[in-house]
Formats: sequence, structure tokens, C-alpha cells
Amino acid sequence: MIDIAILRELREEVEDILSSVTENALYSRFSFMRKMPEAKGQFWEYELVFWTEDDDFRSFPCGCFVGPGTFRNVSVDINTFFDNNDKLLAEFIDSIQSGFFKELVPVLNRIEGELNRDRESRKDGSGVALNLCSYVTTDDAWIRGVCEEYILISHQSEERVGELEIGCQQNERYRIKVKSDMGDTYFYVPFDKVKCFKNHERVEGVRNTPYRKYQVALSFAGEDRDYVSEVARILRQKRVRVFYDEYETASLWGKDLYAHLDDVYRKQAQYCVVFLSQHYAKKLWTNHERESAQARAFEEQNEYILPVKLDEIEIPGIRPTLGYVEKTPPEKLADLIFRKINGFCED
Repeated sequence: MIDIAILRELREEVEDILSSVTENALYSRFSFMRKMPEAKGQFWEYELVFWTEDDDFRSFPCGCFVGPGTFRNVSVDINTFFDNNDKLLAEFIDSIQSGFFKELVPVLNRIEGELNRDRESRKDGSGVALNLCSYVTTDDAWIRGVCEEYILISHQSEERVGELEIGCQQNERYRIKVKSDMGDTYFYVPFDKVKCFKNHERVEGVRNTPYRKYQVALSFAGEDRDYVSEVARILRQKRVRVFYDEYETASLWGKDLYAHLDDVYRKQAQYCVVFLSQHYAKKLWTNHERESAQARAFEEQNEYILPVKLDEIEIPGIRPTLGYVEKTPPEKLADLIFRKINGFCED
């Protein structure tokens, strides 16, 4: 039999750890709370689940959190809901792989010990895991039904002691067109939510937003390094995953830089900030980086290249109609980049 009183105490330990790591280990500024929020919008809830070979299955909520900016999703927009989940998943994967959740492992082990306390050895049919689920608070029952998704499940690794294994629970997204008297509306939703929409037409299947190794890649000329290095330093302080060559010395050592940099600027970053200057226009390597970034922007037809003008210069392929910012103090530019990455313009 499971001693529920002991497991409740251990759950409180898990909740305390989650409160700390949620507010300090993730890149965005999330606010942890013990109970479901009352204000309308999007929130995420931790759920501690455990089971035994005797089919004794229990689950406990372990607190929830809300986010800043578009993560709040006050208007409860369906597309924003699933886009937020994709962004959050990337943050969790990076934080767990960086070891910020390792304090959970001994507590989860103790819970599993309780599950098997009366057994001679651990049975394959028992275990414990921590789920992360996403919901919305709204009076609209239909939207509550659509906006409900398990994002990930994590449990202690059997092969690597002291580490967590991550399992992504997200489903493939479908793009559908819903017809109404007000016109056509497009949604990106998991395949199991398509049935919630009447008069819909599937347009295409799309994969989840890919996890990017870097949130931003910086492309600049060596003559502008003093300014860019300060921007990179501040971004790193904000715990942004930034590609800046001096942070990658060991990684770049021995690599085919032409192929590797093409991969970084075309595939591995969420955004690319290009620092445009008279020096930038003359460099072979910056042109290579720019062309890779432009190929990505062309393929996806989404915002990707973020130009920063250090002086008045026109760069081939960078259209004058593309939104840019002028040179500004490094602190201000780093803050702009941080806000762009996290999709919000106000706290």
C-alpha cells in the first residue's frame, strides 16, 4: 500500500524545488503559484504522478505558473496558446539539460522508494514522473477544451544517475482553415484538436516549432567587436542562448568553418542579429553569414534577420524596407533582443 501521508510530504518538497527553478532557471520571467490563477489567460501546471504494478495510480498537482508578455495570453488566443507551448518546451529542454532541475532527482528517488518499500526489489511496473500541462482560464468551455495540452514528462534516468530523462508529449500541429460568415480563419492545432472545429478544412500538416540551439546568433565585422561583445555579455547575463564566436572557441576548433557557420546561421538560431557597417559590407565571412541567414529567411518567410545599423551603409540583400534599429547603448539593444526573443514588449 502507498503511504499517502508520506507522499504528500514529498510532494511539498517537489513543489518547493519547482517554485525555485521555475522563477530562476527558465529564461523568461515566470511567476510560480500554489493554486490555479483566477485571471483569464494561459498557465502551466506541474503534475506529480506515480503508479505501481498493482495498478495503483495517483496524481497530485504541484503548483503552476504564468508568464510575461505574450505568455500571459490574456485574450486566450488559440494560436498563441500552442505557440507559447512550443517556446516553453525549448526553455525547459535547455534548462533540464543544463542541470537546473537536478535537485528533483533525489526526491523522485525517495518517492519511488516509498512505492517499493514493501517489495524486495523494484518492479518494472512502478514508477514516478513529473508532467507539465498547459491550460487556460476562461468562461468559454469550448476554448478550455481546445486549449489543453500535455507538454512534457520527465523522470529520473535509469542509465545516467542523477539526471532527468525528458519525454515530449506534444503532437504534430495541423494548419486548418475554418469557414464562417465572418470569413476564413486559420489555426495551428494538434491533430487531436482538429475535431473540435466545425466547417474546417485541413490545409497542411506542420511539425512542432523546432528546438534551436541558440536563441540568437550575432553576425558582425571584427572592427565592431568591442560594441558587439558588450551586447553578447549582457545577453549572456540574461541567460539568453547566444552564438558569439568568442564563446565558441573550443566548439569551433578543428571544424570546417564554412559548413559549420552556414549551419548555425541557417538552422540553429531562433533569430539572427546582423550589425551593419562599412566594415561588415567588405568582409567575406560576414557575407557568408548574411547569405546563410537570408536563405533561412527566404525558406520560412518569417521574421528572422534583425538588422542593427552601426552607420549609414547599404548591404546587398538587406532591403531598406526591413525594420531595423539604430546603434544604441549595448544595454538597451540587449534588452530589445531579449524582448524580441521572448515575444513581449512590456512587463
